[in-house]
Amino acid sequence: AAVAGTAGAAMAADLSPPLRPLAAAPFYTPVSAYNWTGGYLGVQGGFDWSSASTLFGGNTYPANENGGTAGVYGGYNWQPAGNWVFGVDASVNYDSARGSATSGGTLPVANSAGPTWNGLLRGRLGYAWDRFMIYGTAGGAMTGYSASTTTPNGSGSATPFGWTVGAGI
Repeated sequence: AAVAGTAGAAMAADLSPPLRPLAAAPFYTPVSAYNWTGGYLGVQGGFDWSSASTLFGGNTYPANENGGTAGVYGGYNWQPAGNWVFGVDASVNYDSARGSATSGGTLPVANSAGPTWNGLLRGRLGYAWDRFMIYGTAGGAMTGYSASTTTPNGSGSATPFGWTVGAGI
C-alpha cells in the first residue's frame, strides 16, 4: 500500500511524439552484365596424326605420322557498349608427330616426315548474353614441316600456309 500510494502517473514510450514515416525501399538495381573485354593466356596439348608420302621412281611410299603437341596461346577480346564482342588470338605449338615407311623390292626407299611446329592467328566476332557467347573465327595457319628420304638420300623442309575457320559457344 505504501508503494501504491507513492506512485505517480505512468508514462509509456508509445505516447511520445509520432515517429517519422519509413523511407521508401530503394529500387532494385541489377548487377551489370558480364563484360568480355580483356586478355587471356594459356597452355595446350594434344595429339597429332596424319600421313605423308614420298614419290620416287613413279611409286608412292606412304607413311602414317603421329605424336604429341604442346604449345601456348593468347588473345584479347573487346566488348564495347552492347553485346558485340571482337577479338584476336594466336597460338604456336611444338609438334612431335613423325612417321616412316620403307618399301621392299630391289631398290628400298625409306622416308621419314612430319610437322615440327604449327601456329595460327585468328580474328573473332561474337555476340554475348552475359556469360554466354556465340562466335565465329577465321584466320591464317602455318606449319613447319620436315622430311628425309633414303635412296635417293635427301632431306627438305617446307612452311606451308593455309587458313582456318571455326565457330563456338
